[in-house]
Formats: sequence, C-alpha cells, structure tokens
Amino acid sequence: ILRLLNLERKPVYPVVEKLPVCKESLEKVEGLVNKGFVQPNEILSQFQMFSYLMKDSADDIVKKYLDKGGDDDVKQEKGGKRPKKTLKELDDYLSKVEKSIRDSQGICTNEKNTIFFQLRTEELKKVLVEKAKRIIEALLRRMESDSKNNIISIQKSFDDLRERMITEPKSVETYVQMRTAIETHEQEIAKF
Repeated sequence: ILRLLNLERKPVYPVVEKLPVCKESLEKVEGLVNKGFVQPNEILSQFQMFSYLMKDSADDIVKKYLDKGGDDDVKQEKGGKRPKKTLKELDDYLSKVEKSIRDSQGICTNEKNTIFFQLRTEELKKVLVEKAKRIIEALLRRMESDSKNNIISIQKSFDDLRERMITEPKSVETYVQMRTAIETHEQEIAKF
C-alpha cells in the first residue's frame, strides 16, 4: 500500500534508546541474559577445582612424586637433583584424586536445562574420572614395581651378607672386613 501511495516508510512510533520504555526493556533483557548465564557459569565453575587432573600426564605425576629430580616446584639439593615427594605428600595427593572422583559425580545431574542452555556434564565427568583413575593406577603400578625392586635388592644384600658371615674369621683383618660389611649393609638398607 505504501508503494502505491508513494509514501515514505517510517516507523509509526520512533524507537530511540533514550526513551524510558526502551531503557526499561534493555535493562530487562540484560537482566534476563545475565540471569541465563549465572546458573551455567556456577555449574561449570564447580568443575574448575578438578582442573589439576588435566594439567599433567599420569607419567609426569609419577615422575613428580616418585623420582628424584621430578619436581620443579622444590628448591634443588646439592648436585642439581630435586628431592622426591614425601610419603605423606604422595598419600595426600592420592586421597585428593580419589576424593575428586567422588566429588565430580555429585556436581549436578548429567543433563541440566537452564534458561538458555542445556548443559551435558556426563562426558566431562567421565573424562575426569578416567583421568583420575589413570593417575592412581600409574602411581600404584610404579609403587608396586619400586617395592618389588627394593625387596629384591634387600634380599640380595642379605644373602651376600649371610654368605660372608657363615665363615668364621681366621684373622683380625677378616674380622674387620666382616664388621665393615655389616656397617655397609646397614647403610644400604637405610637407603630404602
């Protein structure tokens, strides 16, 4: 109809941001948008506490806790090597990882409908749990391997010492050698 009458197209009511109705509407829209992002951001921020699981590989964590020289956060000892973590630090870390498995499962349902979004956290939970389990398994495998190697070394050391002690010393020199062997053995055992 406007074309037939050669009329210019103009809005019936001019829309300007300065009008109170427009300001009110923009504030409502902004409030709704902010409200729509609050719940998803709260849910996603709960996953932040588990981000440490994704920072390092399981092998890097094993090196950090079970190898000398594996931790960059600790001051170097003499000779350039870094001390390995203590047993308490390792136990605390394992407890933290196991707690993360339990806690990540309780964050929210696997699927959550919010105002604007549908959050699906099932896959994220699954990835976090799998990574935590890989870390625990890697640490336990390495501890098992180290323990077996230590047992074998200690057994060999005891067998060598027993062989030396079976014979009766025939001279003072042989007795001193036996005594030195016992002290050396005690020092080696203290390393484990």
